[in-house]
Amino acid sequence: MEMMEDPPDDGQAWSIPDIYESEEFRTCVQAAERSILAHCPQRTISECITVCESMAPVSRVLKIHNKAILVTYESDISDILAGGFRKCNSDAVSIKQTEKRVFLMWINRKKFNSTQQPVCKNISVLKQRNYQRLLMNETIEGQMKILGNRTKNQSERQQVLFFLRQCIQDVVDLTRPNYLVVPFGSVLNGFICDTSDLDTALVYTGSKQKQANETVLLSEIAKKLKMLDSYNSILSIFHARVPIIKYHNRLLEVGGDISYQSINSSGKTATICLNALSRCSPSVVPFIMTVKLWTKLYVDWFPSKFVFTALALFYLQRCQIIPPIQNIKSLQWMGRNGSV
Repeated sequence: MEMMEDPPDDGQAWSIPDIYESEEFRTCVQAAERSILAHCPQRTISECITVCESMAPVSRVLKIHNKAILVTYESDISDILAGGFRKCNSDAVSIKQTEKRVFLMWINRKKFNSTQQPVCKNISVLKQRNYQRLLMNETIEGQMKILGNRTKNQSERQQVLFFLRQCIQDVVDLTRPNYLVVPFGSVLNGFICDTSDLDTALVYTGSKQKQANETVLLSEIAKKLKMLDSYNSILSIFHARVPIIKYHNRLLEVGGDISYQSINSSGKTATICLNALSRCSPSVVPFIMTVKLWTKLYVDWFPSKFVFTALALFYLQRCQIIPPIQNIKSLQWMGRNGSV
């Protein structure tokens, strides 16, 4: 992670970069748009990669687990999503499109050409580790070092979360095409780890006169998700201060929240600020991740874990490692062009 310049002295405005305007963000969004999820119940991962490559050139393959792969293509996949995948169906291969970007693949090993091998060399595996056991006999200093490194090399986790965001956007487009699914939280704030879920907000991009009621909108989205096999544990929480939908994607093995946010919501701004703060010093991320794990292990009863993260950030401010919040230049909720 690239470190930022030293924070200014108290009283000076600190102009921070907008992660939503960065090349990193655009690359993640565009990669998700060019991706599909192949579900392989027979654990025929290698064969499924070969089949995916027969549709179009593949740039990256991520093995989610032994029954699913996330395939990113080099260019636009509109033709594949519109039915181009059917050209691969044969006596050896059967492909069914269960969702816009999710494909169920059955491989007949007896008829499949076993001499075919994947061409793509950029193949990785989504890893998860039991950090509680790993940290058990470590000192605080050792724990901070391990947890700081935990946030590095999380491009695979980020890839999965951005793909899930695109899938949610596809669902929203079916009913409310004027709403944008905006990710925020750990996926972008610099504190991502291998257990991070996806926080998203629905932001209206059309005229105010046609803006939907938030409960009605979320109810429609929840109803659509319940119709899809990939999603389970869908819970609508509408009586909270911020109404949300909680869900779990069983193929990606990732959970997430969907909320309704106004254009001036603080969710995106907080993500921008935290991302900038995470780059202030190499000690910020290890310290915050250690506090977050501590809260998970010892204060699981507390309703809001972010309170402890806020206290940890305040401590770093007192130590003059990060600047006071009031010195950070305020940023608008949406980008200049009003899009993700």
